[in-house]
Amino acid sequence: MRLRDIGQEYEGRVEVEWKALPLEWVNNRPTPRDVLEGEWWLAALHEPRARFAPYTAPDYPDSTLPAFEATKCASEQGAYLGRRYDLALREAFFGRNMNISRRDVLLQLAGEIGLDVRRFEQDLDAGRGKEAVRADYDEGSAFLDPRGSPSFVLPDNTQVFNPAAADITFRDGRVVAVGAMPCLGDDCDHVYRDLLNQAAASGAVHR
Repeated sequence: MRLRDIGQEYEGRVEVEWKALPLEWVNNRPTPRDVLEGEWWLAALHEPRARFAPYTAPDYPDSTLPAFEATKCASEQGAYLGRRYDLALREAFFGRNMNISRRDVLLQLAGEIGLDVRRFEQDLDAGRGKEAVRADYDEGSAFLDPRGSPSFVLPDNTQVFNPAAADITFRDGRVVAVGAMPCLGDDCDHVYRDLLNQAAASGAVHR
C-alpha cells in the first residue's frame, strides 16, 4: 500500500514494474500459517494505513499461486486494474478473512473492483495467469536471491529486501526476537522515497 501511494509522486520519473516471484517456489513449500501469523502484528505496526485482522475463517489458503495467477489475469485488462486487484487480494486475506486460494473468492474480488468477470474467468481457464507467473519466476530466479516480500531490484541490479523491516528471529515457527525497527508507521514513508529516488535517474525499479 505504501509503495502504491508514494509511487504516484514519481509518475513520469520512475516506472515500477511488478513481477511475480512466489516464495513457495523459492522455498519449495507454501509459507506455513504459523510463520505468517507470527509476522502479522509486525506488518500492522509498519503499515497502519492497511487493514489487518486476525485470520479466523475455518479454511486457510493452501497456496498463493492462484492469487498470483489471478493478478496476472486481471492485468490483462490493464495495468491499473491489475494493481487494484493485487491490493484487493491483500486486503481480502489480511483484513477480511478470505481464502484467496479459492476460485469463488478470486471471482468475487474481480467483480468488486470492476473487472470484466467473464473475460477474467476465461483467462484463468486458459492458463494465461499460470504462464505469466511462470515466465516471471523463470526470469527472476535466474539472478535474484529473494529473502522475503517485498523484494526490489534497482536499475543497477542492486537487490533490496523490505527496507523498512526489522530483523526477525524465528524458532519452531514462532517469532522469538525482533531487532530494532528502522522506522514505524508513517515514518517509514521516507524509506520508500529514498528507494525510488535511487531509481529516478534511470526511470525504472522492479519489484
